[in-house]
Amino acid sequence: MKFKLQKTRNVTVEKDHVLIFDDDGQEIVIWVSDEWEEDPTIIPAIRNAIRLANQGKVEDMKKAIDYDKFHVCSISKKNRGKWN
Repeated sequence: MKFKLQKTRNVTVEKDHVLIFDDDGQEIVIWVSDEWEEDPTIIPAIRNAIRLANQGKVEDMKKAIDYDKFHVCSISKKNRGKWN
């Protein structure tokens, strides 16, 4: 899968990774190409995250992400769908 290469205030898309940042430049989420190659079902979620970040909804995304002590994140069940 190839994403359109871009660099905006909140999103960097390269051929081997996608990064989403908050307004302070802090990394919110990253995907590497191995992830979408091994599990193509995540591609719609990555595209949606890029779209939301480009719409200025990064703070809403941060509220919906649960970080554990290892900085692994997932969308909390209670917040799914609230920022689509």
